[in-house]
Amino acid sequence: DDPESYLNQFVYGMKKSLKSDESNPSSMLPKVSIPGDCTPIALLTPYCDEWKIRAKIIKKSDIRTWKNNYGSGQLFTITLMDKEGDCIIGTFFRDDVDKFFPLIKEEQTYFIVGGTIKISKEENQKFTGIRHPFQMVFNKYTIIDMDEDDDDMNINPMQNAKFTPISDLFLMPSGTIVNVLGKVVKYSDIQSLNLRQGGAKKIRNVWIGDESEKAIEVTFWGGDAENEKHYKDDPILALQSFKVTEYRGKSLTSLTQSKVYVNPTLDQCEPLHKWLAEKGDTALEVPETKHTDKPVTNIEYMVRDVKANKDTWTVHDIIGTIQFIKPENPFYLGCPSNSCKRKLHQEINYWRCDNCNKIYNDAVARYILQAKILDGTGDVWATIYGGEGEKVLGLSADDLRELQLANKKNYNQIFMNANHQTWRFKMRSRVDAMMHSNNMLKHSVVSINRVNVEEDIKRMVQILDKYDRV
Repeated sequence: DDPESYLNQFVYGMKKSLKSDESNPSSMLPKVSIPGDCTPIALLTPYCDEWKIRAKIIKKSDIRTWKNNYGSGQLFTITLMDKEGDCIIGTFFRDDVDKFFPLIKEEQTYFIVGGTIKISKEENQKFTGIRHPFQMVFNKYTIIDMDEDDDDMNINPMQNAKFTPISDLFLMPSGTIVNVLGKVVKYSDIQSLNLRQGGAKKIRNVWIGDESEKAIEVTFWGGDAENEKHYKDDPILALQSFKVTEYRGKSLTSLTQSKVYVNPTLDQCEPLHKWLAEKGDTALEVPETKHTDKPVTNIEYMVRDVKANKDTWTVHDIIGTIQFIKPENPFYLGCPSNSCKRKLHQEINYWRCDNCNKIYNDAVARYILQAKILDGTGDVWATIYGGEGEKVLGLSADDLRELQLANKKNYNQIFMNANHQTWRFKMRSRVDAMMHSNNMLKHSVVSINRVNVEEDIKRMVQILDKYDRV
């Protein structure tokens, strides 16, 4: 009964399976008898020396890559649910990704032995929507055995779920994790979005509505965006563990552990079916786009709201004046590739990008301005990136780089000219993760535009009219 004997069985079974049926990846899992009773997922803790679980994989993520100062690698996660309905997150890293990813399938039940159980941080629980205090990390000693007799595992995890009416979503703070039930009424074409860390990901926006007669935009990523079942023929969708966001308007976005159920058979669907039969989805208020202007607020309110939602990013529109821009280090020298933009390392005769693993003759200057912005209620320091910085200073970062070397006086004058200019800023903010205990705030400018005086006067008149009616 020692672990090495189980491992030897696993390796032997794997070799034998690989020879037997290479056309069916799931059949390559070894048929190993794993002894012992199964541990309920709810009872898993780091203090369990020996455990075996029997669980269905209700969600399998795409493979993701990561890179930091300690190295690089790949990972994918699975959400496991046992017959009691309890769930836990499991993660595979590095070589184990290549080994297990093609073998494991969603909606299949497995016996699993071996791995590390570690604490799940509270922010991870909020992000994934899985409230188990621990998570699993699998390794080369993990044994996974398919259970083909899983008739008792036909449990819909959404059967007892609480769904949030779509009308209530517009009152919720960004970062809230919700379950939502609604009918697809509109969808966009699929697009490819370049990621900051390099590479690209598929994205599709879908609008869903419910009996509250409101509709909201939902953003699907990766495989969920490419799945035609999620939008074709206007299905009813049950969305599990989606996040409320407020980027350019209230919307929902899928997370790594989000799950989509198409035309589910749920008791909670009855009010929606009844409403559709009586009124149909023509009664829905479907926004043309989520990119509508948000109400303009002030810096005092923005700071208070950011501190109240310290575990997530918030977005606010403010009208403010640039008091000062630091002339020191206003740009960085980055990769010419628009899909990368990482900082380059200068060698003797060339520039090297560690992310792309390429060399270049020269680098591209990209703005990273540090600006102090104020209004009548307060002030903040914010970072202005790329093209938004070009709007503020009136010239490209490459031109500023040349001016810095050629004429220091004119270089400083560029920054002087940018001071005391009033703009409309879209600010993305949160409590700095590195300074969480001190409530230090981090602000970045998503977009910047000149103030339309006529429109701003109309906005203020509308606000005054509301107060007058009160």
